[in-house]
Amino acid sequence: MLKKYGGSVVCLDATHKTSDYALPLFLLVVKTPSGYTPAGVFIIQFETAHCIAEALDVFKQWCDNWSPQYWMVDYSKAEISAIKQVFPESQISICDLHRLQAWQRWLRRKANSISDPDEALRLIKHVASASNQHDFDKAVEVLVDSEYWKNERFRSYFEEVWLSVKELWVMSYRLEFDFVLTTNNGIEAQNRVLKAQYVQSSSGKRSLTSLIMTVVHGYLPDKEAKFHEAARRQSSAYRQYSENVPAYLHNRPHRFVKHMLRRLVNAEEYTPTDMEELPVEGVFTVHSERSDDDLYTVGFTKPSCTCPDFRKHKYPCKHFCVVFKYNERWGFSSLPQSYLNQPQITLGSCPESKTSSEIPLVNQPSPSEVSSQDLGTAASESDIPFVNKTSFCEVPLQPGVAMLPGRAAPSVSELHKSITEELEKCSSLLYCCHDVQTLVKARGLLQATFRKLAESVPQSSGLHIRGSPTKGCSSLKPLPKRRSL
Repeated sequence: MLKKYGGSVVCLDATHKTSDYALPLFLLVVKTPSGYTPAGVFIIQFETAHCIAEALDVFKQWCDNWSPQYWMVDYSKAEISAIKQVFPESQISICDLHRLQAWQRWLRRKANSISDPDEALRLIKHVASASNQHDFDKAVEVLVDSEYWKNERFRSYFEEVWLSVKELWVMSYRLEFDFVLTTNNGIEAQNRVLKAQYVQSSSGKRSLTSLIMTVVHGYLPDKEAKFHEAARRQSSAYRQYSENVPAYLHNRPHRFVKHMLRRLVNAEEYTPTDMEELPVEGVFTVHSERSDDDLYTVGFTKPSCTCPDFRKHKYPCKHFCVVFKYNERWGFSSLPQSYLNQPQITLGSCPESKTSSEIPLVNQPSPSEVSSQDLGTAASESDIPFVNKTSFCEVPLQPGVAMLPGRAAPSVSELHKSITEELEKCSSLLYCCHDVQTLVKARGLLQATFRKLAESVPQSSGLHIRGSPTKGCSSLKPLPKRRSL
């Protein structure tokens, strides 16, 4: 499943409370002709970059150095860092839905003193929807000129949290994508199905062994079977196509077929004079239906059209259909095979999945041991097979003593990374602890740590000064100055 449908885009998301243990479960979901389908699951001890990277690296090895072009994630620094570590050539995009939810929650929080949250949200949504650099700069300028930019909390939040990673959520950076995917709604639906129909249905305590067996022998096989059945129902083997459907649209997803049929009907309103072939191979101009003065440019080499319809769907628009109709050399089959073979455009059976006996596992229990376990009861730690070596997630505690002779002191960047990992581990366990005294002590230790760090950072007028630019932000353009009133 990952090999066939995970080459273009993969959605990654974590879900919690799937067992009696404080262990996050991650789903790898791919977009197939029949919808979103889970292609992989992993469970880790801590929701840190190292633990996530270790799991992703296992999938990469299993799938012969599989490397997706794009990833859709929530705004999780741990997930983003892990993907960059394991798949450095992949592009990452933040889910629009979670981004909007984060903005709405922050703007409506009374402590942030935003007078009109809806208006502020409208302004920053214009920044997100910018389709080119000019529109982006103009939207940012309007935001800077607004009354909300005078709010120091708002300015700091938007600059440091969001503008510093604008390439992950601004629309102009997604125009080169060969598909339309702006939200992780599909993977959230899979999370709900896993919890409601599989995990919650088991009675008694939910052990880790029970969860793993449920996922491996119930959830994933069921989802794969539904995927194959949905693909079969959309093929010519299940139902004969109408004579009105061109042969090149046979055995393709119903959503794509309906899209193309509507555009083919719209193309009937055009005449041969509305289209012109340019000197560049595979490039045409087509007149707008509303005005002869407006032209849209259609390209076949890398399928594209300058019209809003193609930008929205990434499917051939009516301007493509005009070329199909009036030019014998450039038809639907002239589109690149890499484009026509996309999972959103073509049906196809998934390569045969490996059975559990074919997947190399460490310390795999025998069939008799597995069958003897009660899937509805809690298992002890001895029931769970562990790898007998130190993994990324099993980092030994470092005592606060001087460095050993002959051992180089860690660099600043190494310490930054190590401290971030420890904070991520604390964050993973925070809401699992309900002992008031322990939480009070932990808060005191964090406050003491903050004071220790603050003492070493220079200040000016009570504000901390950053000594050097943050890595990765040097390419950001300075924000436009506010207009004088």
